[in-house]
Amino acid sequence: MKRVKYGITEVFLKHDLYASMRIRLFDKDGRVFIDSGDEALPTNVFTRIPAQKWLANNLMTYESDLFYAYCSKEDYGAFPRYKYIIHEGSSRSSKSWSLEEWVLREAEDNPNLHINIWRDSREALTDTIWKDFRKLIPLSGRKMRMNRNTTPIVFKNGSIISPKGADQTNAHGTTQDIAWLNEPYKIGEDEFDQIDQRSNQVIIDINPIGLSWAEKLVKNPRCKVIYSTFRNNPFCPAGQKMKILGYEPWESGSYEVIDGKIMYKGKVVTDTNQPPVHKINKERKTINKYKWIVYGLGLKAENPRRIHHNFHPITREFYDSLDLMEFMGLDYGSSSPSALVKIKYDGDRTFYILPCLYRPMNKMRNPLGEELIAAGAVVGNKSIGWADSSDNDPGSDMPLTNGLRKNYNLNLFKTNKPTYKARFDFMSNCIFYYVEDAGLDDKENGYDEKGKFEYELERYQWEYINNVPTGKPLKKDDHHMNATEYGVWGIKEYYDIQL
Repeated sequence: MKRVKYGITEVFLKHDLYASMRIRLFDKDGRVFIDSGDEALPTNVFTRIPAQKWLANNLMTYESDLFYAYCSKEDYGAFPRYKYIIHEGSSRSSKSWSLEEWVLREAEDNPNLHINIWRDSREALTDTIWKDFRKLIPLSGRKMRMNRNTTPIVFKNGSIISPKGADQTNAHGTTQDIAWLNEPYKIGEDEFDQIDQRSNQVIIDINPIGLSWAEKLVKNPRCKVIYSTFRNNPFCPAGQKMKILGYEPWESGSYEVIDGKIMYKGKVVTDTNQPPVHKINKERKTINKYKWIVYGLGLKAENPRRIHHNFHPITREFYDSLDLMEFMGLDYGSSSPSALVKIKYDGDRTFYILPCLYRPMNKMRNPLGEELIAAGAVVGNKSIGWADSSDNDPGSDMPLTNGLRKNYNLNLFKTNKPTYKARFDFMSNCIFYYVEDAGLDDKENGYDEKGKFEYELERYQWEYINNVPTGKPLKKDDHHMNATEYGVWGIKEYYDIQL
């Protein structure tokens, strides 16, 4: 008899454990409250106060004097302990296969359950999740029939699993009990927010490459992150396992991963705290630290092609406390974002950056000068700034920079654009601090600018052609980076800084 490779995985068991946890809210007298999302509503139902209980303020987004405790799914007022479950891991870690099995079982066991599986397009689901379903359903012994097309999977108990493409489906009007966002790299934060507010539970599976809105979600106390690697997948082919194991830079068993951090002798692994080298992989010259962290450990790793490695986050309060002159850097964009940063310089080699604006000119509601001033641009001679030298204004004979100086009293000048080598050589000898999570966050009015600086910083990398570096940055997501470069280089020339 042919051996069939089917079964539940460690990833499935972990997900099922956290996804099935239920809690409910109650006061000091045992009165049960219903969570409405933005407040707790009292009921006439009372429960016996359990011995183990916790303050709800530590968990919920609103303030109250309530408690929460774990309960069964059937208890009145029960809701998921974890609204968000993020699966972070490399390819071959069984994330998708495990979640496919889980949603099938949930739909089978819970009548009238509505599960939507989201991706950037419905076509993308055709070649991934729905292709897997066609293998998994017969392999598991289920007698269900699936259409050839990517259509909803309907169950006899009234439950349904539906494919949703963010490019065609209106996330603003779609409701579901469970939303599964499968590798949602092209789904924006606004689309996610619309899906989130219409779901009881949200599942996200991503590879460890970073996704700005998902990274914010990790900080939510009702979010659980499940890390997985190829080792968690009993069905990973031996040849692929061997390939990934060849990347390992350190001796197996000499270090451990705790809460997403690589630890050696009780401390985070750094350049000065390194586990012993993996001798066999070193001899075979197969070591690749980046690939091991991403594919072997399923963690996010710093891109080896990243340009800047000397930037560190600070708070807005710390930036404001610095009694230093503010300079400005400005990058123009019509359909792509215009970016404004303010910069403070300590007189030695340290720069402090405040991202202020990240907005395409064709989406601005007011003239550029008014938008810049509203975002914090310094008016008059108290500051000086440097702007993109490509500053032609299609609606005027006057260049943009000259117009901002003449009409809005913004002390801006065209950057003396240096070579890439000159600017990056200088910046590599400096230290930079940037205000974390800066930028306007007003999605209702179309402004989604918060955290864009660090988003660009992480993705700003060297261009390679046929695996050969060109010495230039990759021209993508570089607006805050360019504004920073113009400002920093202007300060260098203004003070004639020699490092």
